[in-house]
Amino acid sequence: MDEELIREKLVIAQKISKEVEKELQKSCFEIVLSHLLRDASQLVSTKGNKTAIMEKHEEELERPTVTREETLNIVIGSNIDISNYTRIREKGKLLDKSLMVLKLVGEQFPVQELTPTEIEKILKGNFGLDKIHKENISTVLKKELGRMVQRRKIGKEWAYSILPKGVEFVDNSNRQLKEEENETKLT
Repeated sequence: MDEELIREKLVIAQKISKEVEKELQKSCFEIVLSHLLRDASQLVSTKGNKTAIMEKHEEELERPTVTREETLNIVIGSNIDISNYTRIREKGKLLDKSLMVLKLVGEQFPVQELTPTEIEKILKGNFGLDKIHKENISTVLKKELGRMVQRRKIGKEWAYSILPKGVEFVDNSNRQLKEEENETKLT
């Protein structure tokens, strides 16, 4: 499934989930998105198995409408699970934070690359880190090109994606934190 189709499904799932009670919206979004991504073509063609809400959005299921900005807004408006990435809120270590965002968003959303502007918006919007600037993010990521990240031009900005060495770096950082926490508990 290509990135544009995934973005389309994100917006559809968001629209559908807004039609249910507030406390059910997150679960609804996850279930609908999972269903849409798993077998979008069967969902559209199997008229007898559709719910009334899905039937209402049939036209949206058949045409792509999601932009990169809309996808980013979905990411920023979501609760990103950072239970294994608690260092993201620590002071300093902008490279760590940037790599964690790339890894987290890639794991939890169908987004494989982000621009420094998008990383800045996520760090500020999702984690309340106000003293983050896209220029600094760009600088630290540029230093790791070919080693921990790769990039491609999107409009006037570079979009970065995490490489296996970057994933390993984040995983090692998380492992180290857990070891430190365990040592603290033992003393």
